[in-house]
Amino acid sequence: MFVEFESYLVTILGDPKSLGAKSWLEAFTWVAAIFVAYLGVVSLRRQSLQSRAALLLNLYERWDALSEERKLIADFYRPIQEKYLKKNSDIKEAHQIEPLKKKFAKQLPKALKDEEFWKAFLKYASFIETLGTYVRNGYVSMRDVRLLYKGPILDFEIASIKYIEKWQKRAHTQDGLLENSI
Repeated sequence: MFVEFESYLVTILGDPKSLGAKSWLEAFTWVAAIFVAYLGVVSLRRQSLQSRAALLLNLYERWDALSEERKLIADFYRPIQEKYLKKNSDIKEAHQIEPLKKKFAKQLPKALKDEEFWKAFLKYASFIETLGTYVRNGYVSMRDVRLLYKGPILDFEIASIKYIEKWQKRAHTQDGLLENSI
């Protein structure tokens, strides 16, 4: 049966040796193997995208659970920012950031003396740290994190970078403290 089918293929398609195969059935197995490999790659890519989507959903649920902490941080951040921006509205935005960081560097240590604010700050910072770690390790793309959390990340960076830099330099502080959040 195979011999008859092979001879039929030879009459229709010509000599299989032109492709480097002994028979057309051998050539078809290679085509089938390539097709199966392609389907495997497509399946793995789809599974990878679904895993990333599940991770982003998990991150969003964690972000949503931080609503009280986010409110405390916003209540600290917003008045200082608004007061500074009203005073310095004539300065270009790019030149406002560094003085804002210095202003927050003075205010944040005072605010962190409140234990409730301290806990909120640590939860918020650990979430931002988790985002940074996921991006650094390639679990989620920078584009996804930027699109979803750009505002909170920038606000956190402006409000706390100077404080975190000082905190990292203190004695008995482990290397890498909040390095992925910055």
